[in-house]
Amino acid sequence: MKEHILDVLQMQNSSFAMPEADKRLLASPHIMGMDSSFGAKVSEVYPYNRAHGPSSTLLTSAKESCLYALAYLNEGSLNGSQILQPSSVQEMWREVAPADDFLYYRDIGLSWFLGKYKGYLARAHGGMDTGFRSNIVLLPEKGIAVTLMFNTDYMGLHSINNAILDVLLGEQVDYIPRSLTLHVAGVLAAKGLEAAVKEYDSVTDRPTCGFLPAESDFSFNTVIQNLLDQGDKESAAKVLRLGIRLDPNSESLRAMLEKMA
Repeated sequence: MKEHILDVLQMQNSSFAMPEADKRLLASPHIMGMDSSFGAKVSEVYPYNRAHGPSSTLLTSAKESCLYALAYLNEGSLNGSQILQPSSVQEMWREVAPADDFLYYRDIGLSWFLGKYKGYLARAHGGMDTGFRSNIVLLPEKGIAVTLMFNTDYMGLHSINNAILDVLLGEQVDYIPRSLTLHVAGVLAAKGLEAAVKEYDSVTDRPTCGFLPAESDFSFNTVIQNLLDQGDKESAAKVLRLGIRLDPNSESLRAMLEKMA
């Protein structure tokens, strides 16, 4: 990878091997926390081990990730240097199997997910590990690419990614929709259960209030499980009580309550 891709594209600070990386350039991974307030806290674990390296763990920057994207938009070459033949790029972007997900994750090619965004062909790949999320989306017909990296693992990456794509496509973007679930969890941590319930009930129309539609938002189950994974059972129990208060007929939340009890 270093010899045939990273060095060729002048991605000089990028590496798949953490021991070789400049530690001063590494971002700290953040996980969900709910101590004095709801929000990110630094993970005690940096997600790297050598055996996992070949399938993930690319340490890079936004600038150098853009060099990689530009090479694909230019049929495998950048500034006269070639990492792939144009025919190889097309082979990687050929549909192999359905992914049955959304937008640019409808089908799978070779190392790329395939689909459409606003009617344009889209090629994408995302990543996630403890404390990190990332995504790269190419619209080859428009010569557009967006590469996005979070050093937190629970924020709504695709809302921001799509907003940037919309701006590049010339559309008006008034706001980036937020997660109502995470928002009321923050109110819960800061002001308590009754304030969180009141805040949730005040949102009568999600899009008008700047929140994601329910089907695109995090579920309370997801937030609870995330907190449990961090070993924070007390906070998970608080969010579970809130979830059941808002949706007392939820079988999944009731099942989670029984499991936790």
